[in-house]
Amino acid sequence: MKEKSIPFALALAMLALSGVAGASEPMQLSEAQMDSVSAGVQSSTAAATAAARFGTASASARTSAFVSGPVQITQASALGVALGFGATAGAVAGSTY
Repeated sequence: MKEKSIPFALALAMLALSGVAGASEPMQLSEAQMDSVSAGVQSSTAAATAAARFGTASASARTSAFVSGPVQITQASALGVALGFGATAGAVAGSTY
């Protein structure tokens, strides 16, 4: 009995979801509306680490964003410097659009 009810439940779920899949025609936007449309998300990340058992270690990370009308710019930079015994440094920076 259980094996026969699975196909029935799947068919019922497909029928219920078919109404959700219907999409309307694309909307026509005015010039002013198009100026405020964003096609995605912009973000920037930066991380830096540095460590030294004996010596000098320095880490710096910076992110910035600039928006002027339709122009959006993100920047990321990271720097890790370590000098000495047991010194390690790492830096990661990136921007996504």
